[in-house]
Amino acid sequence: MTDVSDGRIPLLRTEALWSGYGTRGVLADVSIAIHKGEVVAVVGHNGAGKSTLLKSLFGLATIHSGRIVLDGMLVAKPTPLNSLKAGIVYLPQRKQVFPELSIKENLALVAQRLPKHDRSDRMNHVATIFPVLRQRWNQEAGSLSGGERQMLGLGLAMIMSPRLLLLDEPSLGLAPDLVVRVLEKARDLAQGYGVAVVVVEHKVKKVLAIADCAYVLRNGRVTFGSRASDLMDEATLLTAYL
Repeated sequence: MTDVSDGRIPLLRTEALWSGYGTRGVLADVSIAIHKGEVVAVVGHNGAGKSTLLKSLFGLATIHSGRIVLDGMLVAKPTPLNSLKAGIVYLPQRKQVFPELSIKENLALVAQRLPKHDRSDRMNHVATIFPVLRQRWNQEAGSLSGGERQMLGLGLAMIMSPRLLLLDEPSLGLAPDLVVRVLEKARDLAQGYGVAVVVVEHKVKKVLAIADCAYVLRNGRVTFGSRASDLMDEATLLTAYL
């Protein structure tokens, strides 16, 4: 397995992480590295532990053993509140927006966590990153298309100025052309704003096309970790999955 870090100091890394839900184990001996300004793809078969990995990093799963290290400091017991304070934002599948509220109201609701003097500037910043949101500023989120909802979900995450953004199946339910747009926007957030982005995705070739590095999970274990371009080879991909 290639050293994905290439000697660089990662923003976040896991070391021999074992985690799951309660006493039930899902991940086994998982070690990964996530660097600032990069997109990390996490792929694998259904039930491989991909979503559990994101939840472990955010504090929604039980850490049984191993280490999570953020900025060189051990994170003993991650919790969602502490993760948000540390700049880690998690976007779960589908349930990302408040459908009865307008785009502006969605953003304003999340911005309530910020100091008052920052709220307006941060909302305008998000509107600059996602022009489609500005165009539909007063439209109810429930009436948006699937792709627009995903953009709003990303906008809600960017309100918090994340250092690490965890995306769980952002392509779910989207048409192929919208999948490409959403994934390209995730890449733009990494390259343009220095956000580290981890994407769990079943559209393997599409996410590899925008990722810097990739990990394959199988039965809760990492079977491949290297540059995303290395995994584009069909033979390598087949070996990693099987």
